[in-house]
Amino acid sequence: MTTWLKGQRKAELVDLADEADLKGANAMKKDDLVIKLDERLKANQAKYGKTAAFSQYYGTSAFNKPTSHEMNVAPDPADVKPAKSKSRRQTTGTAESSTDVATSTSSAVANRTPRALSNVAVKIPLPASPKEVSAMVDRHTASISRRVSTYVEESGVEAYMSDVRTGMSTIQFIQLFFIVLEAWGLSRETLPWRLAFTLTVPFSQYLGFKDSVVPVSFPDFFVLLTSRFWAPSLLWVAVSIVIPLSVAWLVNMTSASGVSRKHVARFDPLTYSVAKAITTYLVFTKGLRFYNFVSEITVDIVNATLPGGSTGMQIGAAVCGVYALYDAVLRK
Repeated sequence: MTTWLKGQRKAELVDLADEADLKGANAMKKDDLVIKLDERLKANQAKYGKTAAFSQYYGTSAFNKPTSHEMNVAPDPADVKPAKSKSRRQTTGTAESSTDVATSTSSAVANRTPRALSNVAVKIPLPASPKEVSAMVDRHTASISRRVSTYVEESGVEAYMSDVRTGMSTIQFIQLFFIVLEAWGLSRETLPWRLAFTLTVPFSQYLGFKDSVVPVSFPDFFVLLTSRFWAPSLLWVAVSIVIPLSVAWLVNMTSASGVSRKHVARFDPLTYSVAKAITTYLVFTKGLRFYNFVSEITVDIVNATLPGGSTGMQIGAAVCGVYALYDAVLRK
């Protein structure tokens, strides 16, 4: 039967061709060999019908069907073989072999499944636990902190900031702060700013300017030639700097005997604060005019332009006096 022949491999077909005395089988293609072998077996059924190699071919072939005469003749009981028991044995054997194959297959799958699952589980990226995340954050934080500390040390910023803090933590700096504050307030009146020119800014609407024309102003230095600048400025310099420093130099408690030389100051900071407060009170409150050397207009200008007026000057002197006492206590 052609179907049975087609199910055979080429090597098996060559062996069958040798049994059927078919020459040149090795040189033929499989399809050609199937056709030639099928034609030869059909033509020589009587010769090869009893050959064991072709039993399956003729057993399913139409040439092996019994004739009508043979079908009417009753078979001899002695010739009948007990095929039923053989079929049962074959069925039982087939079932047992199927059961064994299924059992072995399931056992193999069961044995392979844990290892396969473990291999797959290793490849799947699992999320980190909170403990691992916390440890990673701590490591990165410590690394960044070390880098910043190293950069600050190498750049000298830390040493510079230490020097700045040391300089700002002195009584001299506090006194200088109040002097600069008073000078800034006085300069707004004695040295006014005048419009010099206007500057047109391109694309001002994109830069956040409300107006494209920006006024540029400079101090009016021509005021330095008038008494409008010098009269108020000299009065403030005398009251806030010259008179208090003179008194602080004359009455210097730090130069008294028994005080360490390294703590001796050229000007006593406490005496300076007290002298400034008293001088401010006498000039702006009691009307001291230095034998009419200072006019009322000049006093009013200074009193109106200083931050807080004469009261602000007295408050600054009091703050400096407290810090001077505190500094003296810390030095002992």
